[in-house]
Amino acid sequence: MNEEDVKIIVGGPAGSGAMSLGVIIGRAIKRHGWYVYAYDDYPSLIKGGHNMVHIRASKDKIYAQRKGADILIALDKLSVEKHLNDVFKDGVIIHNSNIEKTIPKRDDITYVSVNFTRILNELGHIKYYNMVALGVVAKVLNMNKKVVENVIKDTFKSKGKDIVDENIKAMAYGYDEVGDVKYSKEIELIKEDKKRLFINGNESATLGAIKSGVKYVGMYPMTPTSPILTYMSKYEKDKKIIVKQTEDEIAAINSAIGASFSGVRSLVATSGGGFSLMVEALGMAGIMELPIVIIEGQRASPSTGMPTYTEQGDLRFVLHASQGEFPRVVVSPGDVEETFYVVFDAFNIADQLQIPVIVLMDKHLCSVHETVDRFNTTSLKIDRGKFLTEEEAKKIKEYKRYDTNMDDGISYRTIPSYPNTMYVSSSYEHDDTGFTSEDTEIRNKQMEKRMKKINFLDKDIYKIRVYETHNPIINLVCWGSTKMACMEAQRMLLDEGIGSRILHYLYLHPFPSDDSIKYLSELPSLLVESNYTSQLGGLIREHTGIEIKNRYLKYDGRPFYPEDIVNKVKEVLR
Repeated sequence: MNEEDVKIIVGGPAGSGAMSLGVIIGRAIKRHGWYVYAYDDYPSLIKGGHNMVHIRASKDKIYAQRKGADILIALDKLSVEKHLNDVFKDGVIIHNSNIEKTIPKRDDITYVSVNFTRILNELGHIKYYNMVALGVVAKVLNMNKKVVENVIKDTFKSKGKDIVDENIKAMAYGYDEVGDVKYSKEIELIKEDKKRLFINGNESATLGAIKSGVKYVGMYPMTPTSPILTYMSKYEKDKKIIVKQTEDEIAAINSAIGASFSGVRSLVATSGGGFSLMVEALGMAGIMELPIVIIEGQRASPSTGMPTYTEQGDLRFVLHASQGEFPRVVVSPGDVEETFYVVFDAFNIADQLQIPVIVLMDKHLCSVHETVDRFNTTSLKIDRGKFLTEEEAKKIKEYKRYDTNMDDGISYRTIPSYPNTMYVSSSYEHDDTGFTSEDTEIRNKQMEKRMKKINFLDKDIYKIRVYETHNPIINLVCWGSTKMACMEAQRMLLDEGIGSRILHYLYLHPFPSDDSIKYLSELPSLLVESNYTSQLGGLIREHTGIEIKNRYLKYDGRPFYPEDIVNKVKEVLR
Protein backbone atom coordinates (compact mmCIF):
# COMPACT_ATOMS: atom_id res chain seq x y z
CA MET A 1 0.00 0.00 0.00
CA ASN A 2 1.24 3.47 -0.86
CA GLU A 3 2.14 5.25 2.38
CA GLU A 4 0.29 8.29 1.10
CA ASP A 5 -3.00 6.35 0.92
CA VAL A 6 -5.73 7.84 3.09
CA LYS A 7 -8.49 5.70 4.55
CA ILE A 8 -11.59 7.14 6.17
CA ILE A 9 -14.53 5.51 7.92
CA VAL A 10 -17.78 7.46 8.27
CA GLY A 11 -20.14 5.96 10.82
CA GLY A 12 -23.60 6.89 12.08
CA PRO A 13 -27.20 5.75 12.35
CA ALA A 14 -29.51 5.56 9.33
CA GLY A 15 -31.00 8.98 8.77
CA SER A 16 -27.94 10.86 10.06
CA GLY A 17 -26.49 11.53 6.61
CA ALA A 18 -23.53 9.17 7.03
CA MET A 19 -24.05 7.58 3.61
CA SER A 20 -24.36 10.84 1.69
CA LEU A 21 -21.42 12.29 3.64
CA GLY A 22 -19.25 9.36 2.60
CA VAL A 23 -20.12 9.84 -1.06
CA ILE A 24 -19.53 13.59 -1.05
CA ILE A 25 -16.17 13.14 0.73
CA GLY A 26 -15.27 10.70 -2.03
CA ARG A 27 -16.29 13.22 -4.68
CA ALA A 28 -14.25 15.96 -3.02
CA ILE A 29 -11.13 13.78 -2.84
CA LYS A 30 -11.62 12.64 -6.45
CA ARG A 31 -11.88 16.29 -7.48
CA HIS A 32 -8.40 16.81 -5.98
CA GLY A 33 -7.09 14.44 -8.67
CA TRP A 34 -6.93 11.29 -6.51
CA TYR A 35 -8.35 7.81 -7.06
CA VAL A 36 -11.12 6.90 -4.65
CA TYR A 37 -12.82 3.63 -3.72
CA ALA A 38 -15.78 3.72 -1.33
CA TYR A 39 -18.07 0.95 -0.16
CA ASP A 40 -20.98 1.07 2.26
CA ASP A 41 -22.31 -1.21 4.97
CA TYR A 42 -25.81 -0.75 6.34
CA PRO A 43 -28.68 -2.79 7.81
CA SER A 44 -32.18 -2.84 6.32
CA LEU A 45 -33.47 -0.08 8.59
CA ILE A 46 -34.93 3.27 7.55
CA LYS A 47 -33.74 4.88 10.77
CA GLY A 48 -31.33 3.69 13.44
CA GLY A 49 -28.87 0.81 13.34
CA HIS A 50 -25.32 1.47 12.22
CA ASN A 51 -24.36 2.76 8.78
CA MET A 52 -20.77 2.85 7.63
CA VAL A 53 -18.93 4.11 4.56
CA HIS A 54 -15.31 3.08 4.07
CA ILE A 55 -13.34 5.41 1.81
CA ARG A 56 -9.90 4.69 0.46
CA ALA A 57 -8.00 7.35 -1.49
CA SER A 58 -4.69 7.15 -3.31
CA LYS A 59 -2.70 8.90 -5.99
CA ASP A 60 -2.43 5.48 -7.65
CA LYS A 61 -5.16 3.28 -9.11
CA ILE A 62 -7.23 1.48 -6.43
CA TYR A 63 -8.92 -1.89 -6.97
CA ALA A 64 -10.51 -2.54 -3.56
CA GLN A 65 -10.80 -1.45 0.03
CA ARG A 66 -8.23 -2.44 2.64
CA LYS A 67 -8.56 -2.88 6.38
CA GLY A 68 -8.26 -0.08 8.91
CA ALA A 69 -8.67 3.70 8.87
CA ASP A 70 -6.60 6.82 9.30
CA ILE A 71 -9.64 8.90 10.19
CA LEU A 72 -12.94 7.95 11.81
CA ILE A 73 -15.81 10.40 11.45
CA ALA A 74 -18.20 9.30 14.19
CA LEU A 75 -21.67 10.78 13.94
CA ASP A 76 -22.67 8.95 17.13
CA LYS A 77 -21.16 7.16 20.13
CA LEU A 78 -21.76 3.68 18.66
CA SER A 79 -19.48 4.47 15.72
CA VAL A 80 -16.58 5.13 18.08
CA GLU A 81 -17.25 1.91 19.98
CA LYS A 82 -17.47 -0.19 16.83
CA HIS A 83 -14.50 1.26 14.96
CA LEU A 84 -12.07 2.34 17.68
CA ASN A 85 -9.75 -0.59 16.97
CA ASP A 86 -9.92 0.02 13.22
CA VAL A 87 -8.14 3.37 13.59
CA PHE A 88 -4.40 3.21 12.97
CA LYS A 89 -1.84 4.48 15.45
CA ASP A 90 -1.51 8.28 15.14
CA GLY A 91 -4.91 8.38 13.47
CA VAL A 92 -7.81 10.77 14.12
CA ILE A 93 -11.35 10.43 15.47
CA ILE A 94 -13.76 13.27 14.72
CA HIS A 95 -16.79 13.34 17.02
CA ASN A 96 -19.44 15.54 18.61
CA SER A 97 -18.24 17.16 21.84
CA ASN A 98 -21.42 16.04 23.61
CA ILE A 99 -20.16 12.42 23.70
CA GLU A 100 -16.57 13.26 24.61
CA LYS A 101 -16.84 12.05 28.22
CA THR A 102 -18.53 8.74 27.39
CA ILE A 103 -16.57 7.40 24.42
CA PRO A 104 -13.69 4.91 24.80
CA LYS A 105 -10.22 6.44 24.45
CA ARG A 106 -6.81 5.46 23.12
CA ASP A 107 -3.60 7.29 23.90
CA ASP A 108 -2.09 6.83 20.45
CA ILE A 109 -4.70 8.70 18.39
CA THR A 110 -5.95 12.29 18.19
CA TYR A 111 -9.52 13.15 19.12
CA VAL A 112 -11.02 16.14 17.31
CA SER A 113 -13.96 17.25 19.41
CA VAL A 114 -16.42 19.48 17.53
CA ASN A 115 -19.44 21.16 19.08
CA PHE A 116 -21.84 20.08 16.33
CA THR A 117 -24.84 20.85 18.52
CA ARG A 118 -23.91 24.54 18.86
CA ILE A 119 -23.04 24.90 15.19
CA LEU A 120 -26.29 23.27 14.04
CA ASN A 121 -28.27 25.57 16.33
CA GLU A 122 -26.53 28.55 14.75
CA LEU A 123 -27.24 27.18 11.28
CA GLY A 124 -30.84 26.54 12.24
CA HIS A 125 -31.24 22.91 11.18
CA ILE A 126 -29.84 19.48 12.06
CA LYS A 127 -29.85 18.48 8.38
CA TYR A 128 -26.48 20.22 7.95
CA TYR A 129 -24.69 17.79 10.29
CA ASN A 130 -22.95 15.99 7.46
CA MET A 131 -21.88 19.20 5.72
CA VAL A 132 -20.31 20.48 8.93
CA ALA A 133 -18.51 17.15 9.25
CA LEU A 134 -17.34 17.50 5.64
CA GLY A 135 -15.74 20.83 6.53
CA VAL A 136 -14.02 19.32 9.55
CA VAL A 137 -12.45 16.40 7.67
CA ALA A 138 -11.50 18.73 4.80
CA LYS A 139 -9.54 20.88 7.24
CA VAL A 140 -7.94 17.91 9.02
CA LEU A 141 -6.70 16.61 5.64
CA ASN A 142 -5.76 20.10 4.46
CA MET A 143 -8.04 19.84 1.45
CA ASN A 144 -8.50 22.81 -0.84
CA LYS A 145 -11.55 24.65 0.46
CA LYS A 146 -12.48 26.08 -2.93
CA VAL A 147 -12.45 22.64 -4.53
CA VAL A 148 -14.74 21.31 -1.79
CA GLU A 149 -17.09 24.24 -2.39
CA ASN A 150 -17.18 23.41 -6.11
CA VAL A 151 -18.19 19.83 -5.28
CA ILE A 152 -21.04 21.10 -3.10
CA LYS A 153 -22.19 23.39 -5.93
CA ASP A 154 -22.26 20.51 -8.39
CA THR A 155 -24.00 18.20 -5.90
CA PHE A 156 -26.82 20.57 -4.96
CA LYS A 157 -27.14 22.84 -8.02
CA SER A 158 -30.43 21.22 -9.07
CA LYS A 159 -31.96 22.31 -5.76
CA GLY A 160 -31.29 26.00 -6.35
CA LYS A 161 -28.81 28.66 -5.26
CA ASP A 162 -30.17 29.03 -1.72
CA ILE A 163 -29.64 25.36 -0.91
CA VAL A 164 -26.14 25.47 -2.42
CA ASP A 165 -25.22 28.54 -0.35
CA GLU A 166 -26.59 27.02 2.87
CA ASN A 167 -24.57 23.83 2.40
CA ILE A 168 -21.39 25.76 1.59
CA LYS A 169 -21.96 27.85 4.72
CA ALA A 170 -22.35 24.70 6.83
CA MET A 171 -19.15 23.22 5.39
CA ALA A 172 -17.28 26.46 6.10
CA TYR A 173 -18.45 26.38 9.73
CA GLY A 174 -16.86 22.98 10.17
CA TYR A 175 -13.72 23.97 8.29
CA ASP A 176 -13.16 27.06 10.41
CA GLU A 177 -14.16 25.40 13.70
CA VAL A 178 -11.22 23.03 13.80
CA GLY A 179 -8.34 25.47 13.93
CA ASP A 180 -4.89 24.02 13.28
CA VAL A 181 -4.88 20.24 13.62
CA LYS A 182 -1.49 18.68 13.11
CA TYR A 183 -1.96 15.51 11.09
CA SER A 184 0.71 13.77 9.04
CA LYS A 185 -1.45 12.95 6.02
CA GLU A 186 -3.20 15.31 3.63
CA ILE A 187 -5.15 15.29 0.40
CA GLU A 188 -2.85 17.26 -1.84
CA LEU A 189 -4.47 19.07 -4.77
CA ILE A 190 -2.83 17.50 -7.79
CA LYS A 191 -5.12 19.12 -10.33
CA GLU A 192 -8.83 19.80 -10.04
CA ASP A 193 -10.34 16.82 -11.79
CA LYS A 194 -13.69 17.40 -13.48
CA LYS A 195 -13.28 14.75 -16.16
CA ARG A 196 -13.10 11.41 -14.39
CA LEU A 197 -16.23 9.90 -12.87
CA PHE A 198 -16.93 8.80 -9.30
CA ILE A 199 -19.86 6.44 -9.70
CA ASN A 200 -21.18 3.12 -8.45
CA GLY A 201 -22.14 -0.07 -10.28
CA ASN A 202 -25.82 0.83 -10.54
CA GLU A 203 -24.99 4.16 -12.16
CA SER A 204 -22.56 2.47 -14.55
CA ALA A 205 -25.20 -0.09 -15.54
CA THR A 206 -27.70 2.71 -16.12
CA LEU A 207 -25.31 4.60 -18.39
CA GLY A 208 -24.46 1.41 -20.30
CA ALA A 209 -28.13 0.71 -20.92
CA ILE A 210 -28.79 4.26 -22.08
CA LYS A 211 -25.81 4.16 -24.43
CA SER A 212 -27.14 0.90 -25.86
CA GLY A 213 -30.42 2.58 -26.80
CA VAL A 214 -32.74 1.16 -24.13
CA LYS A 215 -36.26 2.57 -24.51
CA TYR A 216 -38.25 0.70 -21.88
CA VAL A 217 -37.37 0.02 -18.25
CA GLY A 218 -39.79 -2.01 -16.13
CA MET A 219 -38.93 -2.36 -12.44
CA TYR A 220 -40.33 -3.00 -9.04
CA PRO A 221 -37.82 -1.56 -6.53
CA MET A 222 -35.72 -4.13 -4.70
CA THR A 223 -32.36 -3.66 -3.02
CA PRO A 224 -29.67 -3.51 -4.33
CA THR A 225 -30.79 -2.50 -7.85
CA SER A 226 -33.52 -0.01 -6.82
CA PRO A 227 -31.29 3.01 -7.59
CA ILE A 228 -31.31 2.03 -11.28
CA LEU A 229 -34.97 3.05 -11.34
CA THR A 230 -34.09 6.42 -9.81
CA TYR A 231 -31.08 7.04 -12.02
CA MET A 232 -32.91 6.01 -15.17
CA SER A 233 -35.86 8.30 -14.43
CA LYS A 234 -33.51 11.29 -14.52
CA TYR A 235 -32.87 10.59 -18.21
CA GLU A 236 -36.44 9.63 -19.08
CA LYS A 237 -37.46 12.79 -20.95
CA ASP A 238 -34.10 13.69 -22.42
CA LYS A 239 -33.41 10.20 -23.82
CA LYS A 240 -37.09 9.38 -24.55
CA ILE A 241 -37.18 6.30 -22.35
CA ILE A 242 -40.32 4.93 -20.72
CA VAL A 243 -39.39 4.20 -17.11
CA LYS A 244 -42.18 2.30 -15.36
CA GLN A 245 -42.40 1.33 -11.70
CA THR A 246 -44.79 -1.57 -11.97
CA GLU A 247 -47.03 -3.05 -9.27
CA ASP A 248 -44.76 -6.09 -8.88
CA GLU A 249 -41.90 -7.99 -10.48
CA ILE A 250 -44.19 -10.16 -12.59
CA ALA A 251 -45.66 -7.07 -14.21
CA ALA A 252 -42.16 -5.64 -14.66
CA ILE A 253 -40.85 -8.48 -16.80
CA ASN A 254 -44.12 -9.04 -18.66
CA SER A 255 -44.30 -5.37 -19.63
CA ALA A 256 -40.65 -5.48 -20.75
CA ILE A 257 -41.38 -8.55 -22.89
CA GLY A 258 -44.30 -6.69 -24.43
CA ALA A 259 -42.06 -3.71 -25.15
CA SER A 260 -39.51 -6.01 -26.75
CA PHE A 261 -42.25 -7.56 -28.90
CA SER A 262 -43.05 -4.06 -30.15
CA GLY A 263 -39.44 -3.62 -31.23
CA VAL A 264 -37.68 -1.61 -28.51
CA ARG A 265 -34.78 -2.53 -26.28
CA SER A 266 -36.08 -3.42 -22.82
CA LEU A 267 -34.49 -3.70 -19.40
CA VAL A 268 -35.56 -5.24 -16.10
CA ALA A 269 -33.55 -4.92 -12.88
CA THR A 270 -34.25 -6.77 -9.66
CA SER A 271 -32.74 -8.98 -6.95
CA GLY A 272 -32.97 -12.71 -6.28
CA GLY A 273 -36.39 -12.50 -4.65
CA GLY A 274 -37.84 -10.48 -7.52
CA PHE A 275 -36.18 -12.70 -10.11
CA SER A 276 -37.88 -15.68 -8.44
CA LEU A 277 -41.20 -14.16 -9.46
CA MET A 278 -39.99 -13.56 -13.01
CA VAL A 279 -38.87 -17.05 -13.96
CA GLU A 280 -42.05 -18.18 -15.73
CA ALA A 281 -42.00 -15.05 -17.87
CA LEU A 282 -38.30 -15.63 -18.51
CA GLY A 283 -39.24 -18.93 -20.14
CA MET A 284 -41.87 -17.14 -22.19
CA ALA A 285 -39.22 -14.77 -23.54
CA GLY A 286 -37.20 -17.89 -24.37
CA ILE A 287 -39.89 -19.59 -26.44
CA MET A 288 -41.00 -16.31 -28.04
CA GLU A 289 -37.35 -15.64 -28.93
CA LEU A 290 -37.55 -12.09 -27.67
CA PRO A 291 -34.44 -10.17 -26.58
CA ILE A 292 -34.53 -8.82 -23.05
CA VAL A 293 -31.82 -7.80 -20.58
CA ILE A 294 -32.28 -8.62 -16.90
CA ILE A 295 -29.97 -7.23 -14.22
CA GLU A 296 -30.04 -9.41 -11.11
CA GLY A 297 -28.37 -7.88 -8.03
CA GLN A 298 -27.51 -10.69 -5.63
CA ARG A 299 -27.81 -10.27 -1.89
CA ALA A 300 -27.37 -12.55 1.12
CA SER A 301 -30.18 -15.10 0.83
CA PRO A 302 -32.28 -17.34 0.85
CA SER A 303 -35.64 -15.63 1.22
CA THR A 304 -35.28 -12.10 2.60
CA GLY A 305 -31.99 -13.16 4.17
CA MET A 306 -29.85 -10.07 4.77
CA PRO A 307 -31.33 -7.75 2.15
CA THR A 308 -28.67 -5.03 2.28
CA TYR A 309 -25.63 -7.31 2.25
CA THR A 310 -23.72 -8.96 -0.56
CA GLU A 311 -23.37 -12.55 -1.81
CA GLN A 312 -22.83 -14.61 -4.95
CA GLY A 313 -25.43 -17.26 -4.26
CA ASP A 314 -27.66 -16.95 -7.34
CA LEU A 315 -25.37 -18.24 -10.08
CA ARG A 316 -26.87 -21.72 -10.31
CA PHE A 317 -30.33 -20.22 -10.00
CA VAL A 318 -30.09 -17.87 -12.99
CA LEU A 319 -28.37 -20.52 -15.11
CA HIS A 320 -31.36 -22.87 -14.78
CA ALA A 321 -34.29 -20.57 -13.97
CA SER A 322 -37.65 -21.37 -15.60
CA GLN A 323 -38.95 -24.71 -16.78
CA GLY A 324 -37.52 -26.47 -19.80
CA GLU A 325 -34.54 -25.68 -21.96
CA PHE A 326 -33.83 -22.53 -23.94
CA PRO A 327 -30.69 -20.51 -24.67
CA ARG A 328 -29.58 -17.61 -22.50
CA VAL A 329 -26.39 -15.72 -21.77
CA VAL A 330 -25.22 -15.06 -18.20
CA VAL A 331 -22.51 -12.46 -17.65
CA SER A 332 -21.16 -11.06 -14.39
CA PRO A 333 -19.07 -7.85 -14.49
CA GLY A 334 -16.21 -7.49 -12.02
CA ASP A 335 -15.97 -3.75 -11.38
CA VAL A 336 -17.74 -0.45 -11.95
CA GLU A 337 -16.03 0.37 -15.25
CA GLU A 338 -16.54 -3.10 -16.69
CA THR A 339 -20.25 -2.93 -15.83
CA PHE A 340 -20.84 -0.15 -18.37
CA TYR A 341 -19.41 -2.13 -21.27
CA VAL A 342 -20.99 -5.43 -20.16
CA VAL A 343 -24.48 -3.91 -20.06
CA PHE A 344 -23.97 -2.27 -23.44
CA ASP A 345 -22.84 -5.58 -24.95
CA ALA A 346 -25.73 -7.43 -23.27
CA PHE A 347 -28.27 -5.57 -25.39
CA ASN A 348 -26.37 -6.33 -28.59
CA ILE A 349 -26.11 -10.02 -27.70
CA ALA A 350 -29.81 -10.18 -26.77
CA ASP A 351 -30.76 -8.69 -30.14
CA GLN A 352 -28.28 -10.70 -32.18
CA LEU A 353 -29.36 -14.06 -30.73
CA GLN A 354 -32.95 -13.04 -29.80
CA ILE A 355 -32.59 -14.41 -26.28
CA PRO A 356 -32.68 -13.22 -22.65
CA VAL A 357 -29.35 -11.99 -21.31
CA ILE A 358 -28.87 -11.94 -17.55
CA VAL A 359 -26.34 -9.52 -16.07
CA LEU A 360 -25.48 -10.95 -12.67
CA MET A 361 -24.32 -8.27 -10.22
CA ASP A 362 -24.29 -8.20 -6.41
CA LYS A 363 -24.89 -5.68 -3.67
CA HIS A 364 -21.19 -4.86 -3.35
CA LEU A 365 -20.79 -4.04 -7.03
CA CYS A 366 -24.14 -2.26 -7.22
CA SER A 367 -23.28 0.22 -4.48
CA VAL A 368 -19.48 0.51 -4.44
CA HIS A 369 -18.13 3.82 -5.80
CA GLU A 370 -14.97 3.96 -7.90
CA THR A 371 -13.00 6.60 -9.73
CA VAL A 372 -13.16 5.64 -13.41
CA ASP A 373 -12.10 7.34 -16.61
CA ARG A 374 -14.86 8.58 -18.84
CA PHE A 375 -16.08 5.67 -20.92
CA ASN A 376 -14.60 5.25 -24.36
CA THR A 377 -17.65 4.97 -26.59
CA THR A 378 -16.06 5.62 -29.98
CA SER A 379 -15.99 1.92 -30.89
CA LEU A 380 -19.40 1.04 -29.41
CA LYS A 381 -21.90 0.22 -32.15
CA ILE A 382 -25.53 -0.74 -31.66
CA ASP A 383 -26.33 -3.99 -33.48
CA ARG A 384 -30.01 -4.94 -33.66
CA GLY A 385 -29.26 -8.25 -35.37
CA LYS A 386 -31.75 -9.69 -37.87
CA PHE A 387 -34.32 -6.92 -37.62
CA LEU A 388 -36.29 -6.05 -40.74
CA THR A 389 -36.93 -2.40 -41.49
CA GLU A 390 -40.32 -1.34 -42.86
CA GLU A 391 -38.85 -1.00 -46.35
CA GLU A 392 -37.38 -4.51 -46.16
CA ALA A 393 -40.72 -5.86 -44.90
CA LYS A 394 -42.50 -4.48 -47.95
CA LYS A 395 -40.38 -6.74 -50.15
CA ILE A 396 -41.16 -9.91 -48.21
CA LYS A 397 -43.31 -12.44 -50.05
CA GLU A 398 -43.72 -15.00 -47.29
CA TYR A 399 -42.76 -14.05 -43.73
CA LYS A 400 -42.00 -16.77 -41.19
CA ARG A 401 -41.13 -15.32 -37.81
CA TYR A 402 -39.80 -18.68 -36.60
CA ASP A 403 -38.31 -19.93 -39.84
CA THR A 404 -36.39 -23.14 -39.12
CA ASN A 405 -34.46 -22.96 -42.40
CA MET A 406 -31.74 -20.82 -40.85
CA ASP A 407 -28.23 -22.20 -40.42
CA ASP A 408 -27.71 -20.20 -37.24
CA GLY A 409 -31.22 -20.72 -35.90
CA ILE A 410 -31.86 -16.97 -35.90
CA SER A 411 -34.88 -15.87 -37.93
CA TYR A 412 -35.85 -12.34 -38.85
CA ARG A 413 -37.66 -10.09 -36.38
CA THR A 414 -39.88 -7.23 -37.34
CA ILE A 415 -42.33 -4.82 -35.74
CA PRO A 416 -45.99 -5.88 -35.58
CA SER A 417 -48.06 -3.97 -38.17
CA TYR A 418 -45.30 -3.82 -40.76
CA PRO A 419 -46.66 -4.82 -44.20
CA ASN A 420 -46.40 -8.43 -45.40
CA THR A 421 -45.16 -9.64 -42.01
CA MET A 422 -47.95 -11.03 -39.86
CA TYR A 423 -46.25 -11.48 -36.49
CA VAL A 424 -47.84 -14.12 -34.24
CA SER A 425 -46.18 -14.94 -30.92
CA SER A 426 -47.27 -16.63 -27.70
CA SER A 427 -46.05 -18.81 -24.83
CA TYR A 428 -46.98 -22.00 -26.72
CA GLU A 429 -44.87 -24.13 -28.98
CA HIS A 430 -45.51 -23.09 -32.57
CA ASP A 431 -44.77 -23.65 -36.21
CA ASP A 432 -42.66 -21.43 -38.47
CA THR A 433 -45.37 -18.77 -38.62
CA GLY A 434 -45.94 -18.63 -34.87
CA PHE A 435 -49.24 -20.51 -34.74
CA THR A 436 -49.66 -23.05 -31.93
CA SER A 437 -48.61 -26.59 -32.73
CA GLU A 438 -47.98 -29.80 -30.78
CA ASP A 439 -46.78 -31.77 -33.80
CA THR A 440 -43.68 -33.84 -32.97
CA GLU A 441 -41.73 -32.91 -36.09
CA ILE A 442 -42.42 -29.20 -35.64
CA ARG A 443 -41.49 -29.44 -31.97
CA ASN A 444 -38.16 -31.02 -32.81
CA LYS A 445 -37.35 -28.43 -35.47
CA GLN A 446 -38.26 -25.46 -33.28
CA MET A 447 -36.37 -26.84 -30.30
CA GLU A 448 -33.25 -27.44 -32.39
CA LYS A 449 -33.60 -24.00 -33.98
CA ARG A 450 -33.66 -22.27 -30.60
CA MET A 451 -30.93 -24.28 -28.94
CA LYS A 452 -28.31 -23.95 -31.69
CA LYS A 453 -28.37 -20.15 -31.60
CA ILE A 454 -26.02 -20.01 -28.61
CA ASN A 455 -23.33 -21.73 -30.68
CA PHE A 456 -23.11 -18.65 -32.90
CA LEU A 457 -22.02 -16.31 -30.11
CA ASP A 458 -18.49 -15.15 -30.85
CA LYS A 459 -16.21 -17.31 -28.68
CA ASP A 460 -13.84 -14.39 -28.11
CA ILE A 461 -16.62 -12.68 -26.16
CA TYR A 462 -16.83 -15.30 -23.44
CA LYS A 463 -13.17 -16.13 -22.99
CA ILE A 464 -11.74 -15.94 -19.47
CA ARG A 465 -10.28 -12.51 -18.66
CA VAL A 466 -6.66 -13.02 -17.58
CA TYR A 467 -4.65 -10.55 -15.44
CA GLU A 468 -1.11 -11.79 -15.00
CA THR A 469 2.05 -10.54 -13.28
CA HIS A 470 5.60 -11.66 -14.02
CA ASN A 471 6.37 -15.32 -13.28
CA PRO A 472 2.97 -16.32 -11.82
CA ILE A 473 3.01 -19.33 -9.49
CA ILE A 474 -0.71 -19.47 -8.58
CA ASN A 475 -4.10 -18.78 -10.15
CA LEU A 476 -6.66 -16.64 -8.37
CA VAL A 477 -9.97 -17.87 -9.78
CA CYS A 478 -12.96 -15.57 -9.40
CA TRP A 479 -16.15 -14.20 -10.95
CA GLY A 480 -18.21 -11.05 -10.50
CA SER A 481 -17.16 -8.45 -7.94
CA THR A 482 -14.60 -10.70 -6.24
CA LYS A 483 -12.35 -9.59 -9.10
CA MET A 484 -11.77 -6.27 -7.31
CA ALA A 485 -10.32 -7.78 -4.13
CA CYS A 486 -8.29 -10.27 -6.19
CA MET A 487 -6.76 -7.43 -8.23
CA GLU A 488 -5.71 -5.65 -5.05
CA ALA A 489 -4.41 -8.91 -3.55
CA GLN A 490 -2.37 -9.50 -6.69
CA ARG A 491 -0.66 -6.15 -6.18
CA MET A 492 0.06 -6.98 -2.53
CA LEU A 493 1.46 -10.40 -3.45
CA LEU A 494 3.74 -8.82 -6.05
CA ASP A 495 5.12 -6.49 -3.35
CA GLU A 496 6.20 -9.66 -1.53
CA GLY A 497 7.74 -11.18 -4.63
CA ILE A 498 4.87 -13.57 -5.38
CA GLY A 499 3.65 -13.56 -8.98
CA SER A 500 0.04 -14.53 -9.67
CA ARG A 501 -2.51 -14.88 -12.43
CA ILE A 502 -6.15 -13.85 -12.02
CA LEU A 503 -8.69 -15.88 -13.99
CA HIS A 504 -11.84 -13.79 -14.02
CA TYR A 505 -14.90 -15.61 -15.37
CA LEU A 506 -16.82 -12.72 -16.90
CA TYR A 507 -19.22 -14.95 -18.87
CA LEU A 508 -20.65 -17.92 -16.98
CA HIS A 509 -22.83 -19.17 -19.85
CA PRO A 510 -21.74 -20.09 -22.44
CA PHE A 511 -18.94 -21.53 -20.32
CA PRO A 512 -15.29 -21.09 -21.41
CA SER A 513 -14.35 -24.77 -21.09
CA ASP A 514 -11.27 -24.69 -23.34
CA ASP A 515 -9.79 -21.69 -21.53
CA SER A 516 -10.49 -23.32 -18.19
CA ILE A 517 -8.66 -26.51 -19.08
CA LYS A 518 -5.72 -24.56 -20.47
CA TYR A 519 -5.11 -22.21 -17.55
CA LEU A 520 -6.14 -24.43 -14.64
CA SER A 521 -3.81 -27.19 -15.80
CA GLU A 522 -0.76 -24.93 -15.67
CA LEU A 523 -0.71 -23.67 -12.05
CA PRO A 524 -2.17 -24.45 -8.63
CA SER A 525 -5.33 -22.43 -8.03
CA LEU A 526 -7.23 -20.70 -5.25
CA LEU A 527 -10.95 -20.27 -5.90
CA VAL A 528 -12.45 -17.09 -4.39
CA GLU A 529 -16.25 -16.98 -4.15
CA SER A 530 -18.85 -15.26 -2.01
CA ASN A 531 -21.08 -18.28 -1.41
CA TYR A 532 -21.14 -21.49 0.62
CA THR A 533 -21.25 -24.18 -2.06
CA SER A 534 -18.56 -22.91 -4.46
CA GLN A 535 -20.93 -22.52 -7.39
CA LEU A 536 -18.25 -21.51 -9.90
CA GLY A 537 -16.11 -24.39 -8.66
CA GLY A 538 -18.99 -26.76 -9.39
CA LEU A 539 -19.41 -25.34 -12.89
CA ILE A 540 -15.70 -25.73 -13.60
CA ARG A 541 -15.79 -29.36 -12.52
CA GLU A 542 -18.98 -29.98 -14.51
CA HIS A 543 -17.52 -28.59 -17.73
CA THR A 544 -13.88 -29.65 -17.42
CA GLY A 545 -13.59 -32.44 -14.85
CA ILE A 546 -11.14 -30.25 -12.90
CA GLU A 547 -11.80 -29.86 -9.18
CA ILE A 548 -10.23 -26.85 -7.46
CA LYS A 549 -9.72 -28.01 -3.90
CA ASN A 550 -8.17 -24.80 -2.57
CA ARG A 551 -11.13 -22.52 -1.87
CA TYR A 552 -11.69 -19.29 0.00
CA LEU A 553 -15.46 -19.05 0.44
CA LYS A 554 -17.09 -16.14 2.26
CA TYR A 555 -20.81 -15.90 3.04
CA ASP A 556 -21.13 -13.40 5.90
CA GLY A 557 -22.57 -10.72 3.62
CA ARG A 558 -19.41 -8.60 3.59
CA PRO A 559 -17.00 -8.16 0.68
CA PHE A 560 -13.58 -9.80 0.55
CA TYR A 561 -10.56 -8.01 1.96
CA PRO A 562 -7.42 -8.43 -0.16
CA GLU A 563 -5.32 -8.97 2.96
CA ASP A 564 -7.27 -12.15 3.69
CA ILE A 565 -6.84 -13.41 0.12
CA VAL A 566 -3.09 -12.87 0.42
CA ASN A 567 -3.01 -14.95 3.60
CA LYS A 568 -4.99 -17.74 1.88
CA VAL A 569 -2.56 -17.73 -1.04
CA LYS A 570 0.35 -18.14 1.34
CA GLU A 571 -1.42 -21.07 2.99
CA VAL A 572 -1.86 -22.76 -0.40
CA LEU A 573 1.75 -22.17 -1.40
CA ARG A 574 2.98 -23.59 1.90
